[in-house]
Amino acid sequence: MKNTLGRQSIVGFVLALTVSVSLGADIPPVPADGSGSGDFIHDFAGMLSAQEMNQIGEHQQVAMEQHNTPIIVVTIRRMADYNHSGDIETFAKQWFNAWNIGTLDRDSGANLGALLLVSAGDRRARIELGADWGRKKDDYCLQVMNGRIVPSFKQGDFAGGITNGVISLKDMAAAGPDGSPPPIAQQSVPMGQRFQRSLRGGNGSSGSGSVGAFGFLPIALIALMVLGGMGLIVAGIFVPEYRKWLIGGGLLMIALGICFPIVVVLVLGFLGVRFGGGGGNSSGSYSSGGYSGGGYSGGYSGGGGASGSW
Repeated sequence: MKNTLGRQSIVGFVLALTVSVSLGADIPPVPADGSGSGDFIHDFAGMLSAQEMNQIGEHQQVAMEQHNTPIIVVTIRRMADYNHSGDIETFAKQWFNAWNIGTLDRDSGANLGALLLVSAGDRRARIELGADWGRKKDDYCLQVMNGRIVPSFKQGDFAGGITNGVISLKDMAAAGPDGSPPPIAQQSVPMGQRFQRSLRGGNGSSGSGSVGAFGFLPIALIALMVLGGMGLIVAGIFVPEYRKWLIGGGLLMIALGICFPIVVVLVLGFLGVRFGGGGGNSSGSYSSGGYSGGGYSGGYSGGGGASGSW
């Protein structure tokens, strides 16, 4: 068994070196503490907040500790930034092998790593699997991509799509290469998230810093109510016979306009929308600090997985 694992590690290293040289993509070096800290999220595109990375990390921890399956998440702005002009399948395989994602140096010796690579600018994503998965889970990964990841990405909910993907891969890890993970259902976007995106401008992209047409609607409504209320008060001054009604109506409109933002916050809070700490300002990597063993220890890609676009 140990000789077999040794040969696999050597083959994986040679394969990773060969791919890197032949394709010439500039893959970042393996995280310095990757061999022991569980450093499994690398948000180079700044799509995730610290809170979101913590939530995703909880599922990664379960997959690693209970099922010996490192699930690595990498987000990038575009593949061209890494000197790659080809397809994401080739790029993901090269990244997987360059980082030796897997756990071949552990006692179990299973090469069951998984990489979820998201290229924001290319609007492409890829699930790449370690060699011990073979091609048994390609159909499942395609269902995860098309049913759980891409629908959220199309709505601009990158954190939700990545979380969905990691949870589904965690379920796959629990079932193992020969088991059957739970069926994949089409992902719907919660009402609260849809409303929040409409306020932000519709696309919901992290860190965009832009406000779309719908983003101006609440502000315009508040301004109209306040100005309309002031107009009624002025009219009441010059129309004595309706003064009480006009001034009263004006004050009510102003009060409603001022209270509108408070009502919106309460409604969004009821719908489960978070405020503050949004995505787009984070970068680098996440480490849970609560588990060890690493996900960069001799694994190599078997070519299995699935790709998607939005």
